[in-house]
Amino acid sequence: MIDTDVLIIGGGVAGLTSAIATANVGVNVTLVHSEELGGLAGHNVDYGYVVNGTNYTGVELADELISRLPKNVKTVHGCVTSLSPNLEAEVVTMQGAFRIKPLTVVLATGGADKSIINLRAGGTHPLGIYTASQVLHMVNVEGKKIGSRIIVVGSGDEALTIAYRLTLEGSKVEAVIENETYALADAVKVAQTLGDFHIPFFSDRKITEIHGKKRIESVTVSTTDENGVISTQKIYCDALVLAMGRVCTPALTPYVELNPQGNGVVIDKNASTSRAGLYACGDVVGVHRNIAEIISEAQRAGRSSAIRAKAMLLKRKGR
Repeated sequence: MIDTDVLIIGGGVAGLTSAIATANVGVNVTLVHSEELGGLAGHNVDYGYVVNGTNYTGVELADELISRLPKNVKTVHGCVTSLSPNLEAEVVTMQGAFRIKPLTVVLATGGADKSIINLRAGGTHPLGIYTASQVLHMVNVEGKKIGSRIIVVGSGDEALTIAYRLTLEGSKVEAVIENETYALADAVKVAQTLGDFHIPFFSDRKITEIHGKKRIESVTVSTTDENGVISTQKIYCDALVLAMGRVCTPALTPYVELNPQGNGVVIDKNASTSRAGLYACGDVVGVHRNIAEIISEAQRAGRSSAIRAKAMLLKRKGR
């Protein structure tokens, strides 16, 4: 059994920010991360992570946060497999399994990319279909080319970043497809990516069927006009990127209130959940519009958890 004042679960931007805010209050922190420190941001070499007026690449922001981790933050590369009602965590690492008993816990376990299930397209499910996170890791970390003719589904910042990144890597983006009648990214981002790189954009469209045996060969795209008439077209491709956003995947939360609409953890203004001593921040709470919102929320979670832990320590000492 390992005792710590505050346990933070997750090593992405939210987890790192929370750890910094927690440690600065003067308590001991253990941060458990199942992937590389920095999370998804650490796989993104493009700008767009704006914090306090500074525009970082994802890698730069991750490195900045890691460099600012105080000495009273202990990092553990492993996986929290369970969290009991009294906040005792079971952790599994390459070296073995053990338990951590903290005074307070911060959940920063993130969310997950929308997948082929969310696309709800018919046809086959062959090779060549990727989520946004998979593409960012394969292209920016592993240096792989995912295909020659690409279709990107989604029109948010991440989708457009992937579209022009793949173009720069030598692939041809055949189309960016959006179910809404407008692009979700702001007009400047649309102009700088789709416009400057001459990438076709189709709004009010939906992929209704995927074709291909071993690997994807084409998709059928459908739209319905104001009279209810459905028209379709086939677009050929050898890779399909699903960049439709992220969904909350609250893990380790059987004892807290969840948002019935988005399944995110419900928190108050101090980032506290319905379970005393358990705080949450980042995509486990809900999908955020920008990185600044995540950082602000993570700072609140970190400070609140640390203040509660410190009060508990002082009470034990009889002060």
